[in-house]
Amino acid sequence: FSAAVLAGAAAEAATVFTLGRSVSPAGAYVPGGTLDVTVRLELQTDGTPTALGLEETIPEGWTYQGRVSGPALIVEPGAGSGGLLEFAWFPLPAFPVEFTYRLAVPASSTATRVLWGEGLLRILNGGEVRTPAALTIVPGPAGGGVHSADTNMNSRVDLGELLRIIQFYNSGGYGCAPPESPTEDGYLPGLSALTVCAPHAGDYNPPDWRFSLSEMLRLIQFYNSGAYHECPGQGTEDGYCAGLP
Repeated sequence: FSAAVLAGAAAEAATVFTLGRSVSPAGAYVPGGTLDVTVRLELQTDGTPTALGLEETIPEGWTYQGRVSGPALIVEPGAGSGGLLEFAWFPLPAFPVEFTYRLAVPASSTATRVLWGEGLLRILNGGEVRTPAALTIVPGPAGGGVHSADTNMNSRVDLGELLRIIQFYNSGGYGCAPPESPTEDGYLPGLSALTVCAPHAGDYNPPDWRFSLSEMLRLIQFYNSGAYHECPGQGTEDGYCAGLP
C-alpha cells in the first residue's frame, strides 16, 4: 500500500464524527405550524476533512421550508421537499458546525413523529465517514402517541401485531406500502419495498429498514407487559415505556 493510502486509513480510524439534534419549540409540535430543527456536527480527527454533507429524513407529509441560520449550503432541498433531505456545505465550514432549518407541519399530523439522519464526511486520502444515525422523537400535541406496531390503536401490542413485527424480522427488512396497495400499518416486508416514508417506530437503533433482534425483543416486551405508553421525557431508547402510564 502507498503511504497516502495508509495515512488515509489511519485518519479514518482516528476520527470521531457525531451528530446532535434539537427542535424548537420544545415539547409537542403544533399541527399546521412550523418546527425549527437545529443540527450540530462535531468532529475530532487526526486527518484533514475535505467534504461535508448531511442526510435528514422527515415525517411523511412534513415539508422543508428553508435554512434559518448556519453556514452557506451548496446543496439544499427546495422549499416544499419531503422525505429524504440532502445538504452539503462549500466552502467547508469550521467545526463544530451548527445550522437550523425549518419544517412545515401539516394540520392533519397529530401523532408522535420521528426525525433521523446521518452526517457524511470525507477525509483527505481516506474514504467516507458517517456519524451514527441520530433519531429525535417529536411528540404529538395530545400526547399518548400511538406506536406504529399498534395498528388497532388500543395502547397494547396484540398477538397479531407482534407476529407482523416477527414477519419483518424474518424477511430481513421492510419498506413502505405503495399508495395503490395500502396495508394495515403502511409497510410491506422485504428489502425490495419502497423506503420513501418514515421508518417504523420499532426500527430505531438505527432506523435502517430492518428489525434487529434487540428491536424485535422490545416489541415482545410490550406484548408481554400487556400495554405500552409514550414517555419521551424518560430517556428510553425509543420514546416509549412498557406497561400502563
